[in-house]
Amino acid sequence: MSSQPDLRIGVDFGTTFTGVSWTTPKEELKGTNVVKNWPGQTRQEPKVPTVLSKQGSGANIKWGFLCESIDETEKWKLFKLLLEPATYQKESRPEVRVPWIPGTVHDVHGLVVEYLRQIYVHISTIIPELIKQKDQFSATLRNKTWDSMKVEFVFSTPAQWEAPVSQCFRRLIFRSGFGNINNHSFVLGLTESEAAAVFTCNAQMTAGRQVRNNNILLSIDAGGGTTDLAFVKKSNDSVTLEEMSPVTGIGVGSARIDSRFAKLIKERMERYPTVCSHLPADFALKASQSEDFQKWKHAFGSERSKNLDVYSTTVAGANGYTHKKFRIHDGELFFTRAELKGCFDETLEHIMKHIQDTLKDWTIETEDANKVVDYIVLSGGLGGSDYVLKELEAYINLLAAKKDSRLIGAQVLRAPGNTRTAVISGLLDERKDNAQALREYVARANYGIIVRDPPPSPRWFSSSAVTSQEARVEWIVEYGARINYFQPITIKLTKRLEENDPRTWTVEIMWLDKEESSPPPKRIHAEKRGGEVLHRVDLEVVEGSTKLWTFMNLKSFTMYQECKFELEVMIGPSGDCVLTVSKNTLKLTEREP
Repeated sequence: MSSQPDLRIGVDFGTTFTGVSWTTPKEELKGTNVVKNWPGQTRQEPKVPTVLSKQGSGANIKWGFLCESIDETEKWKLFKLLLEPATYQKESRPEVRVPWIPGTVHDVHGLVVEYLRQIYVHISTIIPELIKQKDQFSATLRNKTWDSMKVEFVFSTPAQWEAPVSQCFRRLIFRSGFGNINNHSFVLGLTESEAAAVFTCNAQMTAGRQVRNNNILLSIDAGGGTTDLAFVKKSNDSVTLEEMSPVTGIGVGSARIDSRFAKLIKERMERYPTVCSHLPADFALKASQSEDFQKWKHAFGSERSKNLDVYSTTVAGANGYTHKKFRIHDGELFFTRAELKGCFDETLEHIMKHIQDTLKDWTIETEDANKVVDYIVLSGGLGGSDYVLKELEAYINLLAAKKDSRLIGAQVLRAPGNTRTAVISGLLDERKDNAQALREYVARANYGIIVRDPPPSPRWFSSSAVTSQEARVEWIVEYGARINYFQPITIKLTKRLEENDPRTWTVEIMWLDKEESSPPPKRIHAEKRGGEVLHRVDLEVVEGSTKLWTFMNLKSFTMYQECKFELEVMIGPSGDCVLTVSKNTLKLTEREP
């Protein structure tokens, strides 16, 4: 029990909403708690909007629910999506740019740090307060301060992120305050779909059905900005999950419904251009973010909405304006059930195609025709929609009817309870009692160590580092390899140093995406195929740890020192890597590539 933290906190940093859960592993009271008290909100909410005000900074900045009364043009939103360079480039084009897209990727990083800092400050106050208020917790824990507690933070990541984005996210987490205190640490845990699968299995009962050993689950986490898919198998009664294929994801979620609705209203404005002089320039955007539209979106397909053919929303800035053909009356904008359905269907079309493509890939990889999907688990904000559930059930039944389908008999289920909190609950479930439920996962890329020392030769020796172009890459993990959950890979290395050589050097980890089935041995060739440095660490020799050697070549004797050391590289489920070193060397600093 001593290795367990006093407090374990799960953080699901989402595109549109962020959730936080916590548990106390050393206490008898081990249940998972969800933070529901947030600044600016009087009622309890399981998640807080991922929004920042453009005004103020530090303690004076408004965030989350505090931004509800702020004009849409004065908010920063969806910045999690923009961490992906390709997404930022696409969304920052002048013809599609919206007010909440910042000027540079560096600005995006700053927004992520600022938002996570607000989350950190809030939970570092409220969670200790909640612990002190409950007599069920031991006096030992209640008397501890935040700084004296041993705390582990576990962050979720979307499957869509490639390793460089996950590695960048690690740096931003640290900059925002997480893991800065002694005895505080953080990890990137499971991807969002895997965490939801763990939660579902751990609950044992899903809509009255028990997930049994050897059942295969296709977990679909459809959130605000991304949809993640993962194939996992329940392996034993302790909820061990086996990842059966690399997780996948696409940048499609409920935010796409908002964008589609904004486009619909913009097209309506173009048909009736006279309304433009009476409405704000960003009226379509305001309509898609209006409170009533969001309510109808979340309720679509439910008992509350199914008997209505027309919906309406009040849009800021409409100022009582009326135009019959434009369908606005006294500032209230009207839209039909068919129009809202079209916004959903366009989004679902992308998700369904991703399901079909992923299922096809899994079928090819899994040669055993007897392996079929038993359950399809839906989680996330969009995954909780009644309409999405109904449409996906119909689509799955359609796929199941095809010849040799792996979906015969598969049941579409929602994650039990609130689908929006399945990920933050699963993040902690998988680490209870150090169970680490996903025992193995599949590498989504190739990882290697860049070697600058020349290989030893019986005829010649030079300890001088080779040029960047001559550097070799020793690949330690290849795409598709199975990796033990949070178990480091040990690599034995030798550093040769002449008398005047510096006693410090840099170790670099290279990443090459999944398309490379046979990674090249030279760095220059790897870079030409898209490889890049993922992680860089400066090392220093511990004094007295080297051995003196004499090497003879055809011309002279060479005296050099040899330092033998070990690197431990840990590749996480999110594709990020952490590097530690053995005796004989000191880890000085970690630097951005």
